[in-house]
Amino acid sequence: MNRAKNNKRYDEETWKSSGPSRLTMPLIAFMWVGLVGIVSLIALENIRREAETSVRNSISTVLQSTHSLLVNWVEENRRDLESLASHEDFRSAATILTAEMTSGYDRGNPLTLTRLQNIVGLHFGEKPGWRFMVVSKSDKVLVSLSKGYSVGTGDAGEEDEFINGMLSGKFTVDTRREWYFKQDATGAATSGVFLFGVPVKDQSGRIVAGFALGTDLNRDFSQFIQLGRIGWTGETYAFNRDGLMLSESRFHEHLRQASIINPGQSSTFTVSIRDPGGDMTRGYRPRISRDTLPLTRMAQEVVKELYGEDLEGYRDYRGVPVVGEWLWSNQLGIGLTTEIDVDEAYSAYYLTRNTIFLIMGATGALTLTLYMMLLGGSRQSTTLARTAMFANELLRKEVDIREKAEEALKSSEKRLQGMMDNTTSIIYMKDPQGKYIHANKRFLRLFHLTAENVIGKSDYDIFPKKTAATFRANDLTVLNTGELLELEETAPSFDGERTYISVKFPLYDENGKTQGLCGVSTDITERKLAENALKESERRFRHMLEDVNLLSVMLDNKGNVTFINDFLLERTGYKWEEVVGRNWFDMFIPEEIGQQTKEHYSKLVAGEGEFLKNYESELLTSAGGRKLVAWSNTELFGADGLISGTTSMGVDITEQRAAADALALSESRLNDIARNSGDWIWELDRRGKVVYSSPVVEHITGHKPEDVMGRHFSDFLHPEEAEKISTVAKDICARSQSFVNISSRILHKNGAVLYLESSGMPISDTNGECAGYRGSSRDITARIMGREPSRRASKACRTPSP
Repeated sequence: MNRAKNNKRYDEETWKSSGPSRLTMPLIAFMWVGLVGIVSLIALENIRREAETSVRNSISTVLQSTHSLLVNWVEENRRDLESLASHEDFRSAATILTAEMTSGYDRGNPLTLTRLQNIVGLHFGEKPGWRFMVVSKSDKVLVSLSKGYSVGTGDAGEEDEFINGMLSGKFTVDTRREWYFKQDATGAATSGVFLFGVPVKDQSGRIVAGFALGTDLNRDFSQFIQLGRIGWTGETYAFNRDGLMLSESRFHEHLRQASIINPGQSSTFTVSIRDPGGDMTRGYRPRISRDTLPLTRMAQEVVKELYGEDLEGYRDYRGVPVVGEWLWSNQLGIGLTTEIDVDEAYSAYYLTRNTIFLIMGATGALTLTLYMMLLGGSRQSTTLARTAMFANELLRKEVDIREKAEEALKSSEKRLQGMMDNTTSIIYMKDPQGKYIHANKRFLRLFHLTAENVIGKSDYDIFPKKTAATFRANDLTVLNTGELLELEETAPSFDGERTYISVKFPLYDENGKTQGLCGVSTDITERKLAENALKESERRFRHMLEDVNLLSVMLDNKGNVTFINDFLLERTGYKWEEVVGRNWFDMFIPEEIGQQTKEHYSKLVAGEGEFLKNYESELLTSAGGRKLVAWSNTELFGADGLISGTTSMGVDITEQRAAADALALSESRLNDIARNSGDWIWELDRRGKVVYSSPVVEHITGHKPEDVMGRHFSDFLHPEEAEKISTVAKDICARSQSFVNISSRILHKNGAVLYLESSGMPISDTNGECAGYRGSSRDITARIMGREPSRRASKACRTPSP
């Protein structure tokens, strides 16, 4: 008892004897804690800003990358549609189909429809969930082209912006709750669709129809968007101007628990992007109908076509606090946003903040304990030790939690990096000076580079000066305007220059200042080359048809004119607009054979008739005249392997035929004269061989004309005169002289001797040289034989008698 009293007295005396030093130490400790607290708060604010910047860059990269992927997807489908719509087979068949629908067929001719379906199927391949249709220009009648869906017609209506845009000559996109036709004969409704539409034009550039396709929003469209997910709660989704979600939500379980959707129901065209006023994942339920709730803060700005972000936090359609970035895409006609729960977005920051607060609290507690220990003496030492151990254990747990949070953040960033590295597009980031700070694997593989060759380097270090200068100019446009830029760029590669569709957008720091840019480039080289080759081929073909002095025309499988060159128009007196689209057989073929020729052409296209490569036919002119044309024809085959039309090139032989007919008439007259004349009319070539003989030769010599043709004239002379006559003939021919009444002896076929009297004149070739002789011979045997006795009698009288 006395010892206890003595110890207490000793402690009190020791405390009193220590004086001001015992009061100064706690004061210094509290000041130190305060200083540490201020420094910690400043550091915490910097960490918060860094966290904001990291979140901003992450969601901005995901949003812009997703938007770029969707834009490229739309662009690829636009090219595919325009390529098919400009294909001669498709254009011709679509024009025929729409014409047939206005002339008696409710759904178009089944043969034409099947042909169109085959063309579309061969071009696009088997694409489950894709649907196609043709829209007539005249009365906006719709016809389904999709196999597996009911074929039918419908009226688009006057206010259908998608149809009107397409038929006015624009590439149009839209989203709808349902496709224009029922999915099947049972009447099951189609799900939400993303629509693409292009005009179909004829050869003159006149719009004759529209061609549209639609894909299920839950297929390719949602798959692209679902790539844009950050962490466990990050989500990228699309919606329309009414605030209806167009893509699948990743939070189906939350939506079902909140009775926003039913089990098995899709969120597409079902979930409204509306603010419920509280967190529905924690049991909150609004007291009013969801349809009367306001749009979320994000959706309100997007439907006004505003670009924005909120890194402080706002409620999403579940009522969960999120941070996000958003935009309205004019190319897609939709709103797009990337969001992540506030708790996950700033989890690392929250852990750091809590750790700092814990340390500050523990330090304050230790200081307070120390102060109490000083007041309470050594008996408080045990309490101090226990408090220190507790604080140390708590600090260790907080550090462990923070490490796990940092690991989760790294995992999220790794998933984002994986998405960027495995896309077929090139993705890269640059600082304001144009230095690369990131390039995905596709970039490195395509240009055969390593990260060390790219990071920290500029385009001038990687590409030729001219290419680098172009890239830098485009980058500066983005950095200076702060707006997204979409354009075509070219870059050299090991296999030649390649073409890309590039989408570039700015990246911002925590103060909203531009700290660089991100680019997404998609290689379209092969498509560009194919398009250019097709255009060049068509240009050359049409140029050839236009420039040749031949009659050129192309017909579709109905015989309608799809192309006609100026040379044919000049020869017939028509204009382009009077002919193209009209039926060839109705306009240009004479009435007496028009229907027969038209039917033969129809059989030909159906594979039943015999195709004539060459034939002659008469051609009607606008004035009612006729021209004779020698045609050379070629079949045109569609993608389905069926005859889709013909190309014909012809020569106007009207004058040649007239000249030939005149010549034939002249020869006929000559033959009549020769046949009725008593003289033998003949023609020899330069070698003296018979190349023509009139029928009279048989009456005179006994030889038929065909027996004489090709033989030398000396073959028919008497042996005693052959040499003499041949010498005279050579002399005459050498001087190209005519000869008159030269007598000669020939042998009849029966061996009798005949006397002929011949006259002839030379035939000159194009060089003015003798090419042969043409003449006639008459039989003077009777005259010669009648004079021979008189000569002998006269001679006898003049001779003296012996």
